[in-house]
Amino acid sequence: MHEERKVQRVLELVIAKGGLKMKVAETAPADAEAGARRFSFDHGGNPQLAPGYPMEIRLATAQAIFFLGRMQGIEDLIKVLQGPLRQIIVDKTGLSGKYDYTLKLALPARTTSVASAADAVPATAVPEASDTGPSLESAIVEQLGLKLQPAKAMVDILVVDH
Repeated sequence: MHEERKVQRVLELVIAKGGLKMKVAETAPADAEAGARRFSFDHGGNPQLAPGYPMEIRLATAQAIFFLGRMQGIEDLIKVLQGPLRQIIVDKTGLSGKYDYTLKLALPARTTSVASAADAVPATAVPEASDTGPSLESAIVEQLGLKLQPAKAMVDILVVDH
C-alpha cells in the first residue's frame, strides 16, 4: 500500500451568514466539587453537560438525537460531524478557541404505536429533514451558526496495491 494526494469532494465548514452561535467554553465554577455530576438532564428532559469539563457525547432519546460538547475545538466538532455525514470536512472557519455546543435533531414521528428492538435508533444514525425538525446540515446553521458547503480539495488517501 502507499499514500497519494488526490482531489476529492469535501465539505468546507465555514461561519454562516448570521454569525457564530456556539458559546466560548465556560470554565468550571469555583465552588464545583471534584466528584460533581458532569452529565444531567434539564427540566425539559434535554441532556446537558456541566461547564468547564472537556467532554463530547452523542445521545439518542425517543424524540431526538443530541450532539453535546464542552470545551471542544473546531477540529473536535469536525470529527463528530464526519461520522454521520460520511464525508471529509475541512475547517475554513478560522476559529481556534474552545467552545460549548448542543446540537439537537428531532427524530421523525413513528407511524406505529408498537416499537420493537428493530426500531431502536443508534446514536450514530442521523434523521433526514422531517415535520418534527431540521436536517443535520440545517441544524448546524440554525443552532451552531456554522455552514457546510460543498467543495473540492487535495486529500491524502491510502491506496491498497494488492
